[in-house]
Order: sequence, then structure tokens, then C-alpha cells
Amino acid sequence: MLLSFEPRRGMRLLLALLALASLGACGMIYDPESAMPGFTAGAAGTNGNPTDAALAALAKGDYPTAETNVSQALRRNPRDPYALLAAGLLYQNTGRPGQARQAYQELLSSRSTAVTTLPAGQRLVPRSLAELANINMGYLSGQAPESLMGGTMSQARPDVLGVAQTYQAPPPAIPVTSAPLSAAQAGANAAVLTAAQRFQTLRELAENGLITPDEFQARRQANLGAILPLTQPPPGAGLDRPSPPSQQVIDRLRELGRSLERGAISPAEQNAERQTILDGLLPAAPRNRANPLPAPKDFMAAASAAGALERLKNGGLLTGEEYAREREALDRIAQPPAPPMKTANGPAPSKTTPTGGTSASALPAELKGKPAVHLASYKSRDQAMKDIALFKKKSPELAKLGMLATKVDLGAKGTYWRLKAGPLPSAKAATELCRKLKASRQYCEPSIFE
Repeated sequence: MLLSFEPRRGMRLLLALLALASLGACGMIYDPESAMPGFTAGAAGTNGNPTDAALAALAKGDYPTAETNVSQALRRNPRDPYALLAAGLLYQNTGRPGQARQAYQELLSSRSTAVTTLPAGQRLVPRSLAELANINMGYLSGQAPESLMGGTMSQARPDVLGVAQTYQAPPPAIPVTSAPLSAAQAGANAAVLTAAQRFQTLRELAENGLITPDEFQARRQANLGAILPLTQPPPGAGLDRPSPPSQQVIDRLRELGRSLERGAISPAEQNAERQTILDGLLPAAPRNRANPLPAPKDFMAAASAAGALERLKNGGLLTGEEYAREREALDRIAQPPAPPMKTANGPAPSKTTPTGGTSASALPAELKGKPAVHLASYKSRDQAMKDIALFKKKSPELAKLGMLATKVDLGAKGTYWRLKAGPLPSAKAATELCRKLKASRQYCEPSIFE
């Protein structure tokens, strides 16, 4: 059987692998099926081919451009093996293991015969794209490279690029007793990851029988905002400061118990110190609340937040429902407003229809042109309608306003449903409302009903 090889793409893939070998994983927040409005899709020397552009962007670590071009390439040809591998590499290196696994599985199921060449010592060794996908599937499952290399791969040396040196194992679930992440690594999420160690300690206290299940739930619930800043109220103040190691807290509580048994302290003294220790860890009834953490302000900040959230889930500190709500809120906040379409003669107005699916002219006359605020964009009307109740429950400012989902056709970028609230008395009022909503980490842009 003949294997297909494209030298140009092979070189771009090689550059991408070399670049990704030195990059850490961080979470992304955008819908991989979308056309990523607002990001540039071109790449020098790619002849307009989105697959080549995606590989070139990966080689430079330009994830937004890679995301745009991967989406375009897969829309052109969902079975393109190079595009599928690029998608897997992108998702694997941006904190989306489930989507990376799906891309690799698609590549494997296509039975592609495409190959590339990777350096091994002083020579170039051919490697099939399916082989690379299989190896990375193993890394996503936590398997060692040796257990994945059968047949001709079993003799592979560690200097074979694309095996041990190219792909990274998943990051540790969460730093608990190890040193905290550096500021450069954690970025704006240092406070969340530092607070996470307190929740880990609380869980270990419960597992060791040093606190009751009720105490665990009460203290956890009162401070969830420290690790779920978008969907929970602010926690007690000071939780972003480093806490003692878990074992130190465990040892101190055990020593208090032994002192009580020996009669060295009274029950009241033992309880007072115990409560002081636990309140210093996670207060059951915080007297002072922390200021809300700032919302992500750019693409990489949002990616970092998503990566931190993934580590919290993998560390067992979040339930599936808590993770899903926070991730959805993060996606919604960081979603950029869709730009208007452009034609050869200049920008063209967006075509909108109200929720009922009628034409834009069916919008009530009293609403047309009235100031409003744009809260979110969705790929489906059902999701937009479902979130109306959540917005009204979360924000008192929105509870008294009407909400309308309108359909907008952005041509090659796809169709979206924009959720808007209003009407407001003036454009200034819309701007002021957005200022308040952004302070509570809610995406908002002044707009009008149209």
C-alpha cells in the first residue's frame, strides 16, 4: 500500500511539533466549531490554504489564528488528516483534552495513509499521522510512551522527535503540597490556585475524620467563590494568601485532641483553638468578603482561566455541575462581539430576525432603534432562551428588563443568536449598565434593538 506524503505540509507540521514541544498547556474558551470572529485567518506562505495556515500558526504558538484556520480547514474537508492532527495538537495544548481525543479518533477512523518525517539522530524517519495521533491519545490517557510504541516504534529512541520530546503529558491535577505556580504560569489565576489548596486541605480534614460532613459542606459552600469566581458570591477575604501545608493542619488538630484527652486543656479551649484554625483556613461565616476577581480581559487571560478550571476539576475539587456552570460563564464572558460582514464595496449591515423567526421588520415598532445591551451570542436559539432565566436571576439590573434573542447571519462565519436586554432610556444608560455588569464579570456591550 502506498503512503501519501506532502513535503510542504510535512515541514509545517514538523515546525509545529518543534514549537509545541516547548509550550505549556493552557485552556481555551472559544467554540472550536465557530469561525472565531475577530481573529485573522491568514498566514504568510500558506497560499490561502487553511490547513497550511493552521500548521504555520501552531509553529508560532499563535493559537487564535490556528483555531480559526483549523475550523475553516475542517469545514472544507472534515476528513483532512493534517487538519485533524492540527486540531488535536491545538486542543491538547490549550486545555481541551476531550476535543483533542475526538480529533485524534477521527483521524484514526479515517484510515489515512498520510505520513510525515521526523528527525531521529542524523536522519529523517517517516511517521504516519495516525501513529502520532495514537501516541497522543495515550498521553491524554496518562500512558507512558513505552506502552504505546508497538512494532517498528518499539525500538524508538528518546531522541525521536514527536514521541518523548515532542508531546507533553497532561499537567498535574492541581498543585497541593507542591510549590505554587509562578506568577508567569498562573497569571491572573494565581489567587484561584492558591485558594484551591485550602479546599484540598479541607477535604483531607474530612477524609481523616477531623471535621464533620456538615462542617465540610458549610465551610466549602461559604467560600466557593474563591475557586468559582464567575458563578458563586465572593468568598471570605484573604483566601488568596498561601495557607499552611495540609499535613501541618492535620497534625495540629490531632494534637489538640490528644491534649484534651490528657486534660491539658479544657473542652472550651480545645474548641476555641479548633475553630480559629478552621476559620483561618475557610471561614464558615465570613465577616469580610473579598473583592470580586477581575474578569479575563484578553484571549490568553481567558485561556489561562480555563486551564486553571480544568485542573480544579481534575483534582476533584469541583463537581461536574459546578465545572460546567463556571466553564459556560467563562465562555460567555470572553466571547467577542461578532463583527459586521464586509462586502467588496464595504461593510454590509447584519441581517437580524427576532426570536420568533420572522423578518427584522416584524420587530415591534416601539423597540426598533431603542438602546439595549448585548449580553451573549449563541449558536442555537434554545440555548439563548434557556439562559434568559439565568441572567435575570443573577443580575437584579436585568430582572426588570425585557430580553430578546435575534438571529444574525454572518455569512462564512456562520449564524448566531444575540441575546439583548432592554429597552433602556438612553445610550448613556446602556453604557452605565454595562459598566455595572462588567464589574461583576459579565460580558456586556451597548447596542440597540434592530
